[in-house]
Amino acid sequence: MKNSTYNHISALVVCVLICVCQLSASVKEVYFQNSIENYILNTERPKKSKEKKASKNLSLELLNFEAVKAGNKVEVFWSIKSESSNKRFTLERSKNGIDFDAVIVIDAANTATDVIQYVETDFQPLSGISYYRLKLTSLTNENSYSHVVMVNNLISKSSVSVFPNPSNGNFKLSLKGLENKEILVVLRDLSGREYYSKVVVTLENSDIIGIDTENKLSSGTYIVTATSNDLLYSQKLIIR
Repeated sequence: MKNSTYNHISALVVCVLICVCQLSASVKEVYFQNSIENYILNTERPKKSKEKKASKNLSLELLNFEAVKAGNKVEVFWSIKSESSNKRFTLERSKNGIDFDAVIVIDAANTATDVIQYVETDFQPLSGISYYRLKLTSLTNENSYSHVVMVNNLISKSSVSVFPNPSNGNFKLSLKGLENKEILVVLRDLSGREYYSKVVVTLENSDIIGIDTENKLSSGTYIVTATSNDLLYSQKLIIR
């Protein structure tokens, strides 16, 4: 009797184990099948692109963009090709060259002339080195940006000045604190056209260089830029 009961129990345990094994195999098969289906689904599903369409570069339309320290203020000049779809310009300023804040907002002229020139003044510039850029907003409210220009508002023993200013076309460049330095001097108008470009070497601590352009300068505003190593000096020149 005991042997018979033992045999029945043994048979029941074996049946249960077989069912468990079969169940486990079925679960594994279902899991494996689902994994395959998920893999195929995720592989074939088109992924959303994280890339944003790059905004149009305003530098392609700008002919010139300059920021010049003038006493205790900064004057900004730029010129652009004939406008038809521009809404406004925003002059932006930054202390670190990364985070920009709006300084001046002006409406675009939208005239029919080939070249349009703008002049604006930052009457409260930042001390030390700061950076400027332009943001152009189109009539469809799309924004594009210019390249970034730097202004050095530090008090320095080195200086570059132009005289006489205003001038009738003949002027000189005074270089102070730049002894035995190679300096690239460039003269441009507000549209970016270059009238003079030459590397000069200073011989004395206070050197004066005469600027002799090949062509007679017409009346207007020009920018004289002197670059030496990592230093850049800009001066506005008025020709009468």
